[in-house]
This record gives sequence, C-alpha cells and structure tokens, in this order.
Amino acid sequence: MTSTACDHCGHSVPLKDAVCPHCGQACRFPPNVRAARLDSERASLDRRYREAFGRAEARGCRAVVEAFEAATGDSRAVIGRPLREADRLAVSDRELYSSYYQRIDAEHQSPSLDDWDHRRRVADEAIFPGYKEAIRFAALTLDGEGVASYGGQEPEGFCFLVLRNQMIAHRASVFEDNSTVVFERHGRPVPPGFRAPWEDRAKLCVAKLADDLLPESRPEQFPGILVRPADSSAGERFVEVHVFGPMSIQTVEKVLLKPQGRKKLRRAMVLELSSRLARFDVALETR
Repeated sequence: MTSTACDHCGHSVPLKDAVCPHCGQACRFPPNVRAARLDSERASLDRRYREAFGRAEARGCRAVVEAFEAATGDSRAVIGRPLREADRLAVSDRELYSSYYQRIDAEHQSPSLDDWDHRRRVADEAIFPGYKEAIRFAALTLDGEGVASYGGQEPEGFCFLVLRNQMIAHRASVFEDNSTVVFERHGRPVPPGFRAPWEDRAKLCVAKLADDLLPESRPEQFPGILVRPADSSAGERFVEVHVFGPMSIQTVEKVLLKPQGRKKLRRAMVLELSSRLARFDVALETR
C-alpha cells in the first residue's frame, strides 16, 4: 500500500506526502500512522487479538493476558543511544534527534557496509516507501529499558531516552518486531495485522505475546516478556515503535543512564547532566 484516501477530498494521496496534492489540505496523520489505520490492517489485527484471547482462555490464562493488556496499554516508547546523545540534546531544545539516514547525511559518513545495514535499508524502503528518512525507531517498554544494541558500545556508556506519550501519540505506530526481521521472514508485502496506531499498541502486544504468558506469570515479569535483549539487533525481540518527524529534548520524559560493564559514571558528569535536563523537566535515573 503506497497511498491512502485524503481525509478532506477523498482522492488518493501517496503515503510519503503530508499534504494532499489535489485539495492542498494537510493530512490528519503522518504516513506510518495512515498505513497502520487502514481497514485491512485493523481488521487483521482484531482477528489476531481475538484468536490470542481464545487460546489464552483455553489455557486458563485469560486473567493474566488481561493484566498484560492493561500494562502495555500504558507502555512508553524508548530509544537506546550513546550517552553523548543525551548530553547533546540537553544543551538546548533546538538540538534535534535525527533519524539514522539523516545522521548519515549530516555527518557525511558512508553507511556501514556490513550485511545487516544492507538488509535494513531494503526492509525500510519496503515498509516506509519514500519516507524512511523521516522515521525514528524506538521500542515499547514497561520499565524504561529497551534494546541496547542500537545504542552502541561506547566507552562512556549508553542511555535510554523514554519519550513523552503526548508528544508522539499522534505520529507513532507500532510494529510486530524488528522491522528488518519481520520483512525478511514474511517478504513483501508484510501481512496485514502486524502494525497498529499508537492507541492500539496493547492489542498488538496481546496478539504477538499472549501465547508466551502462563497462568502463573506475574506482572513483574511483563517487562522481560515485552523486551528480550540479545547480543545483536537481529537477535533482540521487542515491539518496534515508528515515530514520524523530528524530536528534541522536549519530546523526552526521562533519561535512564546505563554504565557499560563495570565502569561507573562520573558523579560530576551525572550531576551536570541532571541539572541541564531539569531545565526541560526531564528526569534522570541511573541503574
């Protein structure tokens, strides 16, 4: 699907366009959200969701799945980045968090030539045709922690940027898993029902993960069921979040610092960063 109907005039608008080429009205939603709100996507997701609850009922897990749905309905989006990225964003709200492709262009760098980078580019162009450069990738989280591989192994450590729901809800969609992994598993087009608008993120979580819940599963285990770390991007399992458009420190609700290995963060650095973040009402937490 590369186009949707204009909310105003009803004519076809390419997904990559933010303004209707026929009537000139701005689209109500960005392209990733319009794609997730298609009738075919929502109907397929609803079917998967109902089937997941049916299987849970048969296993005596309905109450646990209902609790998981309630928890993921209040989930956040989180981005793993080198610690220096939080330090840069905290300088001013004019500092913007760029997409992967924008960072490559701005820094005049050649993209990595490893196999994963090539596979990611192919998948991104298929899933976000004509607008992949505008997508920022995140993961759903229940405890502030996400996937660490995107943050890189930096000497100073890395951090998780937890985003404010009210700053992204209108422009975010959620996806079954790592988009490259899903694309390679299913091919083009990705089957309907594997994506959802932000307000339906809990429904997607249930459709994907209800079978992993047991009658004895406890709420404190839910974060580890939602996000499963691994040593590589290809191995990590999570619900991916796609946020359209720029972000600044004003988009961030909390910064969670994660020292690498046994190295401890310098107290002076933490205090300075905490002070700068406080100007934007952003919390700082170290684990």
